[in-house]
Amino acid sequence: MSKSKPQNHILERCAPVLRHVSHAEFKELLLPALQKSLLRSPENAMETISSLLSSVTLDLSQYAMDIGKGLASQLKANNPALMGQAVVALRNLAQQCSDPSAVQDLLTQLFSILGGSEGKLTVVAQKISVLSGIGSLSHHAASGGSSQALSTRVVELFIPFLQQEVHEGTLVHAVGVLSQWAGRLSVEVPAALLAWLKKAFTLKTSTSPVRHAYLQGMLGAFKGDTLPQAVELLPLLTQTVEKAAAQPTQQALLCEAVAAAVLLSRLCLLDTLTGEDTPLLLRPAPLF
Repeated sequence: MSKSKPQNHILERCAPVLRHVSHAEFKELLLPALQKSLLRSPENAMETISSLLSSVTLDLSQYAMDIGKGLASQLKANNPALMGQAVVALRNLAQQCSDPSAVQDLLTQLFSILGGSEGKLTVVAQKISVLSGIGSLSHHAASGGSSQALSTRVVELFIPFLQQEVHEGTLVHAVGVLSQWAGRLSVEVPAALLAWLKKAFTLKTSTSPVRHAYLQGMLGAFKGDTLPQAVELLPLLTQTVEKAAAQPTQQALLCEAVAAAVLLSRLCLLDTLTGEDTPLLLRPAPLF
């Protein structure tokens, strides 16, 4: 690959050609050059690699770790632009991976970095970058039960991090990334996540922005077949709305209440929610 950044129009013109690349050509010609450029000059090669990954029409699952390790190491670079490009490249890679085991290996690698396997992440921007990389992997091409299993595993990996993180901005971003994965839950919301949601709202680190992030995540997680599970959160949701009603001048509390009210309104449509279970504020007003 070039020692300088190719111009965007060149990358765009290469895309039609790359669509016809075979597995043999990718493995023998492109992969070695890609890996070498990541080691020698990642700041010049990252956009090219990202474009390449989005242009090929191959399932890249078998190359996921060969490519992903190099991309993951750039998530904690000292160059903000490079970190952002690595996040995009990981997303393009994930979109071409249908094998859940390949995505799982990438997740393990990123959570390991987040935990300090390659040196403790002391800079907030680096933590957020690695978290964004984890979010990028939620765009994987696995489906059905495999997708459900991956999201469940991510929840299990995320909870220990959320328990120990104290920086508000990092927590908000982390919950947002967790929400990306929770949004792909289609069969069941893991019991561990339900238990954590109840606990998280009681923690001192769960400021209003953090709670709002959790509520936004609930909106993505509890829908369709998973919606009935949100009944367990009725006390939390009603308390959120009532708290805002008591302090209507607090904008942050109102934002929380709006998100909670949306989920409560969905729950009102459930046949399993009887009149006695329905919160008072959502029961229909008497006609007389």
